[in-house]
Amino acid sequence: MPKYGASGDVLDISLNTVTVQNFDKTITSIPSYALISDSFINWRGMQKSGGRRIKRSVFVDTTSISFCTEEMITNFKDIHYLSDYIISREREIAEYNTRNKINPSNPVNGRALTNIGVFRTYINNYIQNHPGINREMTP
Repeated sequence: MPKYGASGDVLDISLNTVTVQNFDKTITSIPSYALISDSFINWRGMQKSGGRRIKRSVFVDTTSISFCTEEMITNFKDIHYLSDYIISREREIAEYNTRNKINPSNPVNGRALTNIGVFRTYINNYIQNHPGINREMTP
């Protein structure tokens, strides 16, 4: 209940007050009627689940999106979370372009890697391998 500076665990409920121990270990007393008349957030579900969902946005400058150069691809192969992806995608793209007789001199023809696609794969692989992510919770 931010209005009363309370954000923590309920320690005691009496006829007139509710005592809350905040996350910073301070104690706050709230009038009992406030739990009925005001709104509050119950964090118990998050505490019991062992984790919480976090939604984050990644903003991308659309003018920075481009096809990958040979130099970029070479550098990407040295990145742990990207090396297998880059090797397999290069092979897949080369097979597709050869099979369909596409001239690869211009990346607009056929298929090619883009920096935004590689970035998306990096983010996915990073999250999948992060030790702080709870695998038991809904993705």
